[in-house]
Amino acid sequence: QEELQRAQAEIRLSEELNKQTQKSLESAGISYNAYEKEAEHKIKVKTRQRNLWVIISGGLLVGLLSK
Repeated sequence: QEELQRAQAEIRLSEELNKQTQKSLESAGISYNAYEKEAEHKIKVKTRQRNLWVIISGGLLVGLLSK
């Protein structure tokens, strides 16, 4: 009888730990998705900046060569 009660207590503890682990994993997933979106945004911004500098440099080069 006592062993059964101990086993049931361990099962309840394991279930609680599983719930906490699940919540932690969900939180980590949400954080990862936010980080991924932020990284994609930064890449897009840097790409736009690079393209702008390429256009400006090209325009200056054309201006210098046409003189």
